[in-house]
Amino acid sequence: MSNFNGPNNKNNTSTNNRTISTKKEYLKQIPSLSGSEFESLKQSIKEQGLHVPVIVNKQGIVLDGHHRFRACKELGIPLQFHTEEFKDSLEEKQFLIEVNLRRRQLNEFQRVEIGYSLENIEKERAKRRMSLGGHIVGLANKKEEHDENNEQRGASIDATLEPCEEKGKVSEIIAKKIGVSTTTYERGKKIIEKGTEDQKNNLRKDTIGITNVYNQIKRQEQKEDLIRQVQEAAASGSQHGKEIASRIKLIQGDFQYVDTATIGDKSIDLIFTDPPYHKEWLPMYEPLGKLACRVLKEGGSLVMYAGHYALPQIFDYMKNSGLKYWWEMVVKHNGSSRLLQYQRVYVMWKPLLWFVKGNSLRVSDSIADVIESQPPSKALHGWEQSPIEAEHIISKLTIQDDVVFDPLMGAATTGIAALRLKRRFIGIEKEQETFILAKGRIDLELSSIGSN
Repeated sequence: MSNFNGPNNKNNTSTNNRTISTKKEYLKQIPSLSGSEFESLKQSIKEQGLHVPVIVNKQGIVLDGHHRFRACKELGIPLQFHTEEFKDSLEEKQFLIEVNLRRRQLNEFQRVEIGYSLENIEKERAKRRMSLGGHIVGLANKKEEHDENNEQRGASIDATLEPCEEKGKVSEIIAKKIGVSTTTYERGKKIIEKGTEDQKNNLRKDTIGITNVYNQIKRQEQKEDLIRQVQEAAASGSQHGKEIASRIKLIQGDFQYVDTATIGDKSIDLIFTDPPYHKEWLPMYEPLGKLACRVLKEGGSLVMYAGHYALPQIFDYMKNSGLKYWWEMVVKHNGSSRLLQYQRVYVMWKPLLWFVKGNSLRVSDSIADVIESQPPSKALHGWEQSPIEAEHIISKLTIQDDVVFDPLMGAATTGIAALRLKRRFIGIEKEQETFILAKGRIDLELSSIGSN
């Protein structure tokens, strides 16, 4: 807080022989108006005057109306203010936060930041009461004594954190107060505690969503945890694990440029993969089909996920591949469905397209064409699929020691399924970061198998 007492300091002004000023700590709690928004406010005050007084504490520190205070100072207009008194600094901070929560147009993350500040205030209250030997009471039941204005100030979270059952309600209560879901508040808290400043600033600007940033953080945490587990596994690796590793071949590169020296002709029993769904990738189905025809054994299968919208184009690109369309399978979603706005369709299932090299199957075990899936975490890779489909297809279309190939490996879901079913595996991944992640997951799986 500035200690200047004259009107010439940019953070202070004198009104009726009283100095009004701002405090840096409090300014940080208030999301700034854009330049145009502030100029609009300033023009309104210039033309119509200040209708809503600025609220200050006994020391003349602005609690509510920071932008009005600044506008009046720049315009040289006498400041109208109202003084609020508080029993302690925590009550003052809570008032500052809550009055701005009610008045300002805030996005979800800005509301979460306010809720987080409120939660910290309540934690500090709890510490103070405990140090005074007071009782810790539940958030839902606590009401401050000796505060005649408590009801007037509205839904003030004037309570502390109980160590057991009430503690679980904190997020729910604060989320309700700030107008977001409990899940959104919990994810926002994670971002406040673990996110970068760039991530937080982008959220404040509304250029990205809370769920997106939360998943970025979770993905990074899981990568770090995976690296740690792989390092521990490598330090205690067994000979059995090393023997299993000889059944795996991982390649960083582009499947389009795979030659016969890397993967021989007629050497693969099954290709199971998940191509990108965006329109720009559609022409790549042609080289994918040609590669499959070259490396698959007679009777071998190519099974791949596909987007509903792109089925006609995919079939068109695949028609000259040399493979025969065999069947379309259904991966039934268990979880939330996605609405395609243009088609006005809630998507409840996903296609798996099945192509075969030749006119008959190498493996003739019958297979169900509906697979009940489970939602994947997608924390390690944005397009990560559930392992259920891979295990279902691999178990029915191959036998032990067959070679399974994924030319678009991603997070290695296919590879892990192949290992668990005692198949050999070849995987290709173009992106270096994703390749390192996939290799780490494979190494960890090898370690787990080797220790059994």
